[in-house]
Amino acid sequence: LEKSEDLLAAEEVAQEKKVMQRFLHRLVKDEHRVTYGKAMIDKALSMSAVDVLLLSEGSISEEDIQLYEDKAEESGCEVRVISVETREGVQLKNLGGYAALLRFAVG
Repeated sequence: LEKSEDLLAAEEVAQEKKVMQRFLHRLVKDEHRVTYGKAMIDKALSMSAVDVLLLSEGSISEEDIQLYEDKAEESGCEVRVISVETREGVQLKNLGGYAALLRFAVG
């Protein structure tokens, strides 16, 4: 049982790293299809432009995470809560804790 918990935890970390790498790659190659920072995330969510919402577990309160999960559900986007246990997670925290892969560019 403990071994399967370790495997599941490792898989979760791998998935977090993968989605953060997608965000960072798009930030460099197609910066119009990503956004970060609370104000820009709020704007993108209000336009239903968010495809995947990334929230930093280490820098956002549980209440705010729940609030954003509710907003995301309304617009049909995926939410990933990213731990700060990885380099990518620390990068998200340093970006303010809020980031998103977008369905389309927002102005």
